[in-house]
Amino acid sequence: MIYKSFEELAADYVKGDLHPADLQPALSKALNMILQPVRDHFTNDENAKALFTRVKV
Repeated sequence: MIYKSFEELAADYVKGDLHPADLQPALSKALNMILQPVRDHFTNDENAKALFTRVKV
């Protein structure tokens, strides 16, 4: 199922048409796709990697 808005997703979730067990894997996959470029940036860019190391400590 594809939702065009958060409101549609929330409505189905509240009605029980979308089960949490179905939502969690899809949400995890989508978030990982969104975050991957950020992870790549901090892994591959030396300046970003150094900054991340300083902030992480």
